[in-house]
Amino acid sequence: MRLEDFIDQVSREQPATLELQEVANVYPRPWVTRRGSGKQTRIRMAIGQKVWYERQPGDETWHRVDDGSEFDIINPVAA
Repeated sequence: MRLEDFIDQVSREQPATLELQEVANVYPRPWVTRRGSGKQTRIRMAIGQKVWYERQPGDETWHRVDDGSEFDIINPVAA
């Protein structure tokens, strides 16, 4: 799925969760932010201006969160 189409769909539907495979099929890859280290690491993905999803490394599911917090390191989702 094209990134623009993915952003439009998720912004419109705002599902509570996204499976890792759904995001892996998006091209170009969405950008994510990471915060913390070890078991405290959180990975957050912003979709459009007002929808955010978060997961921890190893999780297979992205969960919608209510706000975008102050993440400071930007990395692309690994292929």
